[in-house]
Amino acid sequence: MAIVNTKLFAPRASVSAVERPALEAELNRGLNLPFTLVCAPAGFGKSQLLSTWAQSGALQFGWLQLEASDSDPIRLLHYLTAALRRAQPASMTTTWGLLESAQSGTQDAISLSFLNDACDLQSDLALVLDDFHTLDDPACDALIAQLIDYAPPQLHWYIASREDPNLPLAKWRADGHLVEVRANDLMFSEAEAEIFFRQCMGLALPSEASQALCRRTEGWVAALQLAGLSLKNKTDIQSQVAAFTGSNRFVTDYLMTEVLANLPSSTKAFIASTVYLPRFTVELCSAVLGHEVPHQLLQELEQNNGFVIALDDQRHWYRYHHLFADVVANQHSQLGLDKHTVLERAAHWFHQNQLPLEAITTALACHSPTLLADLIELNWPQLRSHHSEADFLLWMQQLPQNEIEQRPVLAALYGLALLSENFPLGQQYLAVADDGTANPVIVNPTAQQSVAGIVAIGQAYISGAQGDFVATIEHTETAIACLPQQDHVWQGAARAMRGIQYWCTGQLVDAVATLRLACKHMLASDDASAQISTRFLLASCLRTQGRLNEATQEVSIGLAQLQKLNGVFPQGSVDLMVLRAECHIEANELDAARQLLEHAENLGSAAQLAESRHRLPIARASLALAQGNYSAAMAELNLAENIKSHSPVIEFTPIPALKALFALAQGKLTDAEDWAEAQLAAVDSLSPQDITQESASKQWVVAVYCLRVAGATSSGQNNQHYLATAESLLAALTPWSEQLGSHEFSIDIALANAELAWLQQHKKAALQQLERALFLAQEYGYLRALLSSPVVVKLWPDVNTGQLQAIHNKLSALLFSPVASAPALAEPLSDRELDVLRQLDSALTGPEIADTLFISLNTFRTHSKNIYCKLGVNSRRSAVAAAQALGLLS
Repeated sequence: MAIVNTKLFAPRASVSAVERPALEAELNRGLNLPFTLVCAPAGFGKSQLLSTWAQSGALQFGWLQLEASDSDPIRLLHYLTAALRRAQPASMTTTWGLLESAQSGTQDAISLSFLNDACDLQSDLALVLDDFHTLDDPACDALIAQLIDYAPPQLHWYIASREDPNLPLAKWRADGHLVEVRANDLMFSEAEAEIFFRQCMGLALPSEASQALCRRTEGWVAALQLAGLSLKNKTDIQSQVAAFTGSNRFVTDYLMTEVLANLPSSTKAFIASTVYLPRFTVELCSAVLGHEVPHQLLQELEQNNGFVIALDDQRHWYRYHHLFADVVANQHSQLGLDKHTVLERAAHWFHQNQLPLEAITTALACHSPTLLADLIELNWPQLRSHHSEADFLLWMQQLPQNEIEQRPVLAALYGLALLSENFPLGQQYLAVADDGTANPVIVNPTAQQSVAGIVAIGQAYISGAQGDFVATIEHTETAIACLPQQDHVWQGAARAMRGIQYWCTGQLVDAVATLRLACKHMLASDDASAQISTRFLLASCLRTQGRLNEATQEVSIGLAQLQKLNGVFPQGSVDLMVLRAECHIEANELDAARQLLEHAENLGSAAQLAESRHRLPIARASLALAQGNYSAAMAELNLAENIKSHSPVIEFTPIPALKALFALAQGKLTDAEDWAEAQLAAVDSLSPQDITQESASKQWVVAVYCLRVAGATSSGQNNQHYLATAESLLAALTPWSEQLGSHEFSIDIALANAELAWLQQHKKAALQQLERALFLAQEYGYLRALLSSPVVVKLWPDVNTGQLQAIHNKLSALLFSPVASAPALAEPLSDRELDVLRQLDSALTGPEIADTLFISLNTFRTHSKNIYCKLGVNSRRSAVAAAQALGLLS
């Protein structure tokens, strides 16, 4: 989700503000309690009071200016987290990663992460939520109530609202957990009003005049300010003051008319026309009005009126005071341009000034489908290199279907992007782009030149996902032929798609060569996302080929490129990190794998390819299995299965086969039985010609299942049946694996053949197959693959270590010194921390754990923080995983 950063800025504190020590003392008292409420009608100075207080000393604070569009719990959590990260940049990393992910999880999971991360704030921090009344979702109220109820001691909530929020105020008031500042507290006294007029407004009013105005406006700050403006340059002060009667609304309407009536017509037109802009510069205002606006106009409005607020120290960007903007906007039909015209012109200005993201978001607010479609078509081809595809999909959802269908560029780009999200709809829009329309709308002729090629790439994707590999190759050839040669991104994408199809049909050598060519094209472009994503595909193909060391080298090149992007993580970054973590797991470097996977998860879906998002939970499953946590591994595989989308890339080991394989690795034959027996029933006889890359891995897992069943049963007909089935499967798979050229699969087949020979009491043949597996593992960087077969331990004393010394030493340490891979804690956990740790490995919430252990919630949080620190982790799940690796939960 795109963050509007200026919502995180507190209004500038005025150096001439009236000092209000009693109110500041109340706000300071809130630093000892969870929650402070500043509640009063509009214009009572709530924001100014909090802003002046927050910026007056060394207090760390986060600020969030709320608006109606924030009435969504996940969006609200996103902004709350951003506000805290602006105050303490190193904080809230786990929650930020979850929120940036399209599969970010449930609201409960994110709010729990928010609370856990907040426990790690480095010092007391005040979080101010301004204009809370704009939220109109009960779910948001419930969320804020929960976050305040369970806030850590160092986080203090301050809410400014025009009305009582729907929060448990009575309970908090009775518990002494609440500081309240109300309208009566905020009203200016007569003495404060006199200081205000003199010090802030530059008006030397007689005391009786300022006192009269204070009484008639009931100390309402906004009304006093408007009154002061209307009195400037007036000589008959007494009669003007006498005219101020009636309710606050009457006074506001009267002063609004008086202030605008006394301004020059050009200034009135300026205010009325620019009031719709949430943020503006002199240049933007000039474009909206159609004539040059002098820079001093904004400076004068800021200094004299107080209704214009500078958003940066350079006084380049401004906004209007919200109350003033609301009132003026209601008068737009009389005084200025209409909202649609203003926003439309602003969107064009943003586009012309190379601010494409602002241009598109302004067009969204303008509700002009044609303008929005124009701006997306003009800007997305460049934006896609460093912006999430999720943003593009969100924008496109705001366009009517007919608007997209008459624009071949948008139909092609949208259709291709949808294939990994909504496969049928993606097919539909690609067909529209392919068929064309009688009168197509084209505003980006350069992008139009690539439409036919993009459509062909989409058709290749569809054919690949449907298993039609011949058609896939044909479509990629079409794409390469019709794409402009200088369009390196799409030329590279077409070659990447062709490489994927070589990969899926077992032509791994051709796949690697084609993917290297795709990388070369991407490097000739400035599209970092395309470069990283294609590097990931190449490394993945090398890993499938069993060239683990080369795969690691390619990943390292990609990770080095990421470091040069100064904290920007384009799509494909997560996938690259996941692949590197997989290599770490294979080398039994589990801590390095864990750190990378946590980093990848924190980056979120914006940095992840949609079609490979299931690989992150698969990698976490492999890590959990390596740490001995079978249940966690299976849970991760279930998640991977649920989020896997249509893709032309065939999984070498499909997720159902992985589940069975994990079960077999843990000796849980019954867990693998249903799937394996169903596969057995479908296989009558097998020859190498029957095997495909899609089926080979499944048949290998079935062979392993048969070997384990045979090994677990006594001699007899059933035993011989499973042995014979395994022998038949391996007889077909062995020559096929050699033809495939995948070293990893060759290791798997050699181990299975060793296990078969052992069960058939052919020890010499078993040893030969084991030593072949060891040789390949040593040569290409594999380790954990050797732990899946029980024959390794049985034959270990007889292994000839001559040329296998390196792998022999590593495996010996792993097989016979299991504690060697679990480093001791620098500071051991206390008995009470161990009690808490055991409860963390459960489904209980934090408050439920506190109740179970008969401790307070704050004590629980303190223990949790200590546990995280000692284990070197930053989340509950990571703490449990680390504890399991250290044997603390056994």
